[in-house]
Amino acid sequence: METPPARPGWYPDPHGTHGERWWDGATWTPEVRAPGSSWFVPGGRGRPPGRAMFLALVLGGAVLLAGLVVGIAALSTRDDPLVRVTDSADGERGSTAPVDRDGAGATLHGVVVPVPEGWRTEGRALVTGRPHRCRDGGCTPGRITVTAVPGRPGAARARAERDNEAAAEAAYPGASHRLAAAGPVEAAGREGWLVRRRCEPREGAGGYVQSLVFPAPHEPGTLLVVRARLDADADPAGPALLDETAEGIRAAN
Repeated sequence: METPPARPGWYPDPHGTHGERWWDGATWTPEVRAPGSSWFVPGGRGRPPGRAMFLALVLGGAVLLAGLVVGIAALSTRDDPLVRVTDSADGERGSTAPVDRDGAGATLHGVVVPVPEGWRTEGRALVTGRPHRCRDGGCTPGRITVTAVPGRPGAARARAERDNEAAAEAAYPGASHRLAAAGPVEAAGREGWLVRRRCEPREGAGGYVQSLVFPAPHEPGTLLVVRARLDADADPAGPALLDETAEGIRAAN
């Protein structure tokens, strides 16, 4: 039997996801990330949690588990529908939220999303590259959308997991999906959850699909779903671009 690590930290995932999994000093946690990422750190950003944080996580485990159960149960209610998944549209229904340039970002649903270099706004989405034909008609090599849906903060993780699985299949139908990163993040000053998959079709380069879900800063009872799709050959920055974009989301003034 392999000897467990002596200290908390990120280590090669023993469960075989080809990524890194967090060892909290006692057990392997659900959080995973792509090798070399620096900001998927349970309990903090940029450094592992100290002894006090570890004890707080252990003591609060029952409360967090109960909240997760409630959040998952909420997904089955009629006021928390799964976001419609489509690659050629932005997935919004009845929204009139404007997309305005605000400094170096675009404002969508009350948050400012950074516009990566070489990207542009198109309707209610950020896109990059020249459009090409795909299963749903016209696609672009990279696309980021923001959708507002009803939901409580405790449902962010379950929402992100469900949305990402469905979005990956819609963007790269029939491809194999490998979990590349998953864990808690902070967006626009709110605690949320991010899931990223690497999609590898039988033909072509494939790409990445990411779902970031967090409570809307200006709309109580609302979750924001920031979905990103990036072809593997669309931008040399690759997953790092998705990291930077997620980290840079802020609440609009």
